[in-house]
Formats: sequence, structure tokens, C-alpha cells
Amino acid sequence: MIFELIALSIFISIALFNVAPMSNGGRAEKNAAASDRVIESPSAITEWVEVFKSNQQTLYANPTSLFKNGFKVKMWRLTDYKVPEINGDFVYSSKKLYEEYDCQNEKYRLLYVSLYPENMGAGKAMYTHSEAYSWQRVLPDTDGEAMWEIACEQS
Repeated sequence: MIFELIALSIFISIALFNVAPMSNGGRAEKNAAASDRVIESPSAITEWVEVFKSNQQTLYANPTSLFKNGFKVKMWRLTDYKVPEINGDFVYSSKKLYEEYDCQNEKYRLLYVSLYPENMGAGKAMYTHSEAYSWQRVLPDTDGEAMWEIACEQS
């Protein structure tokens, strides 16, 4: 828990000093001095595009958040749960993920996650974590494949 609080504190400090103004309708922009580590989460009022719906959850993508760098693309996704999920001390109704997609090699990885008490990413984030996880292969007929297709077709 201490490590997560320190990491969150560092992340907030970086974000406060390096974030470029959002002058393009909610799309995060990089300024010349900002690093790829700076992430801006789309607000709850952002128009999310429904990708998949089941009895348990609805998956959304935010194609307006695309950031392309060569064959790699970063994009936000949101998972909205019908019944709140429980993970340790957290009970949450939605989560936002910032993921990077390798369009050339059909891989993706998680960069950032935040958990919200209300649906559609509403309310104050109750947990956030920023870490570049290892690359995963895109598997057929999964939500990862659906998100990879959206990110790579839009770029």
C-alpha cells in the first residue's frame, strides 16, 4: 500500500507539471517536454463507443483518445459493470484502462488503471495505478482483440 501511495504521488506530481492543455475536445496531447508517462483520463462526459455488452458488463472504447507513435497506438477503454465488482478493499462499478497496442505485431499492454465507485467512470477514482505491464498477444474473439482492432483501424 505504501508503494502504491508513493507511486501515485509521483504520478500526480509529473502530471501537474507536464500535462499539455486539452485544446482538442478532450484528447490528451503531448507537449515537447512531456514524457509518454503522462496520462490524462477522459472525463465522465466523454462519449464512449460501445464495443461489447454482456449480462455482467459493457465495454467501451474512446477512439478520440488515440495517440499514435509509429506502429504503436495508445487508447482509453472503460468497463462498466452491472453489479459492482469486489477486489480486496475496493468495491467498484467501473474501471478505466489506458492501453498501448502494437498494430504491427498484434500485441497490447496495460499502462494505467483506475477504479470508480459509480458507473461510466463517475465519481472520484478510488484506486489508480500506473505501470507498463508486459506485452500480451491479442487472442481471437476476446475483448483484447476488439480493442486492438479499434485502435489499429483508427490510427
